[in-house]
Formats: sequence, structure tokens, C-alpha cells
Amino acid sequence: MLEALQGLPSRGTLQQESGIPVVLQPAPKRYLADHQTAPPETQKLEAKTTTELLVSLQQNKKHGQPNHQTLQYTIQQLQTKNLKELMEIVKAKGGTVKGRKDQLITRIVGLQKGKQKA
Repeated sequence: MLEALQGLPSRGTLQQESGIPVVLQPAPKRYLADHQTAPPETQKLEAKTTTELLVSLQQNKKHGQPNHQTLQYTIQQLQTKNLKELMEIVKAKGGTVKGRKDQLITRIVGLQKGKQKA
């Protein structure tokens, strides 16, 4: 098999191990700068101490986002929601998130009434 691959362009040399050709990558090139690469002393670097996820969670708490687990919905309210929102509601209530929009609505209503476990 290696004979068929000889002469073709590659990113490294081919060697055969246990019947499978393996490409050996050459070591990355290293460059040495001929100038000073340290940042100026006047430059101040600041790093964010919180991630975007934590910031969004804190903002949701401030704005009083509803808790899907305890909130009750009518069928009309559920029909106005998109599929992603319905999946979040079902997940918060402990149901399975697979299915079409009408199936998710039925599942949410059932979970609210306590008839359905998952």
C-alpha cells in the first residue's frame, strides 16, 4: 500500500505500523524574534474573572426569569413558544425532550397535572 502512496504530496513521511499507514508530522518551526516582545510597562492587561455563563445566570436572577419547574402554563401560552423553549420547559419539569412541538406541549400539560412522570 505504501508503494501506491509514494511520490504524492504529504505533510510528513509515511511509515507503516500494523498494516495502517501513519503520517509523521514534522516538528513545528520555531521563530526567534530579533526585537523586544514584552508588552510596554504602561500597558495594563485585565482578565475577566467570570465566564459568560455566570454573567448570564446572574442577569437572569436580577431580571426575575421564571422558574420553569414551578411555573404553570396554559396550552395557548405553550403554543406561542418555539421548540427550543418548550424543550427547556420539559427538561426543567423532568420530562424527556424528544418529539414534535405538539408532543412536547402534551407532555408539559401532563407533567403539570401530575399524570405523567417522564
